[in-house]
Amino acid sequence: MSVVERPLTETGALRRLGATEGIVSEGGGAMTRPVRMLSCSSLLLATVAVLLAAVGIAVACHDLEYFRTKQDCEHQFENEIRRSYDDPHDHARSREIACCALMRANQCIRRLHDEKPCEDVSHETLLHFSRKARNWNCESFDYTPCGSGASIASASILLLGALLAFVVNRS
Repeated sequence: MSVVERPLTETGALRRLGATEGIVSEGGGAMTRPVRMLSCSSLLLATVAVLLAAVGIAVACHDLEYFRTKQDCEHQFENEIRRSYDDPHDHARSREIACCALMRANQCIRRLHDEKPCEDVSHETLLHFSRKARNWNCESFDYTPCGSGASIASASILLLGALLAFVVNRS
């Protein structure tokens, strides 16, 4: 049995199915049913809903508190890195200052991202921190002087994440 597809206007089914229907398949098979298509008003409503959701996310990610917190994380890191270079320390102490600053900054950004998961913060900022601390070889640093064991574990994960983001970004 062959299935013949015709536009609704040719089959007279336009009145029967409504203006939102697509092409009707005629034939005796069980699988031949009219194809339902969305009307323009339904598509417009769906588009507006998606745009409102996107605007809501953008507003949440660009409020004043969000930027202040992000800026505080960055300033704290920059001040500590500057201190590791400027103050007279031996290399081991300078490395400790820089790597602990990296760990704290990564934790700060991670907390901010957990509160408001905005894509513009995490990978770019962590990558920036990783580049700034690259001279200190923080990947092999023992983070015990920086804080507790939980901090060490999360810092290691954050450093690996920052390194992975750096490698992916370079590719």
